[in-house]
Amino acid sequence: MTLKKLAACLLLVGIVIAPPARAVTYEPEPFRFCSGQAVHDFLRPFKRMPELREPRPDGTLPFGPPTLRVKWRDRMFTSGQYVGFVLYLYRRSPAAQLGWRASVTLSRVDWKGRRMKTIEVSRRRIPYLAKDHSASFSYGIVERVPGPYRVTAVIFNRQGRKIGGFGSYFRLVKPTYRPRLGLTADSYRRGSTAFGRLENFGTVLLDTPREFWIERFDGSSWSPIPETPRGWIGNELVEPGTSGACSAFDIPPTMPPGRYRMVRPITLLSSEGRAAGEFLVLP
Repeated sequence: MTLKKLAACLLLVGIVIAPPARAVTYEPEPFRFCSGQAVHDFLRPFKRMPELREPRPDGTLPFGPPTLRVKWRDRMFTSGQYVGFVLYLYRRSPAAQLGWRASVTLSRVDWKGRRMKTIEVSRRRIPYLAKDHSASFSYGIVERVPGPYRVTAVIFNRQGRKIGGFGSYFRLVKPTYRPRLGLTADSYRRGSTAFGRLENFGTVLLDTPREFWIERFDGSSWSPIPETPRGWIGNELVEPGTSGACSAFDIPPTMPPGRYRMVRPITLLSSEGRAAGEFLVLP
């Protein structure tokens, strides 16, 4: 009896012959995990503070020409950096004659929004705005008191009448270095894919090569394995409180079970470090 006839007979009596084993298919990149999510919100305490009249999300104000925009500097900063804002015109808008005067106040406040110290008050004329002529208000912070700060602006027209105002909170933080390498799971089967991302829980910008390597623990020490991918090019910047792009490691079906870790190098100013995430490879 031929093999084809034997298979037909077995099928008639309810016995199914399993198809030949296929090549391993690795998982696609998990979109949610690898989409650069926030891992820590350093500005969340502002939500408990008294509200300020801020520009709309698109930077527009309830007064002035509709092409006017406000752009804030980074709202989290370290000592020696600048806070403030820029008034400018949207894209290729024609020049706007304003004739405004601005009074801008920089203050240190507490977490209830109460003014603790007035750091600087500046008054400035804004006669007009054009494509190549914006109005920048920047203030260097030399204080070393971590906590909230506030910038408020009051705008007056040519006749000295107040036409509007706006403001925003800023947070001074100490420079901290807290990188972590997060993984999609604590353990993986052989033939699956391990995804890892650099997570920045500190307050300083992380500069990291895109490369990574895999190490195995032999019971006493870690050592790189030859299955590590090669050929990574370029660097990645990971902002404070955010996560970076994913690194993917396709675990070979022949890889011995055991304890492994994914390692990413990190450059910080003139020093170097690294972040690692451990996982188990199961049979």
